[in-house]
Amino acid sequence: TSRERMDEWAVEFCYMNSKRNRAKLLMALFNSNRNMLELLPHYARLTATLTKCMPDFGPRLVDLLEDEFKFLNSPKQNQGKSQIESKLRNVRFIAELTKFKVFPFAKTFNILSLCIKEFRRESLEQLSHMIDSCGRFLFLLPKTHPHMVKLMDIMQRKKEKRNIEMSMQGIIENAILTC
Repeated sequence: TSRERMDEWAVEFCYMNSKRNRAKLLMALFNSNRNMLELLPHYARLTATLTKCMPDFGPRLVDLLEDEFKFLNSPKQNQGKSQIESKLRNVRFIAELTKFKVFPFAKTFNILSLCIKEFRRESLEQLSHMIDSCGRFLFLLPKTHPHMVKLMDIMQRKKEKRNIEMSMQGIIENAILTC
């Protein structure tokens, strides 16, 4: 629930570190409650801290989240109400891990590009949540600034070309202004 507590817990976990405990913790982080988005920054901090001691921990979580993103956004998936909450939790967690430089920037931009490419209501909501979480970070980082400028330009052009409802225009404008 706080930075200090997460850091203390990470140190405690290092003393009881075992392959089984790492697997349990990994699954607990991955299967976090989709309605408790406020905990995701703390989970990302914990993951980043533990990745320094256990180099395989972060990449395994990255792979799980990336696979979940692909599964949730596959065309065969049911697009129900419960799915959007899972999708938003997934992209929020990815965004938080991006800020801690656990989730690779290339994969983050790939996900952002996929959301822009689809340009449907759900993908726009995912895009806005992701940009709200890590957009400003990516925009201000010299390494990723040109990519972020290009994505913002593409979003702006697509918004102007397509006839979309006002609420979605507001979401896009808010995402652009966040950066």
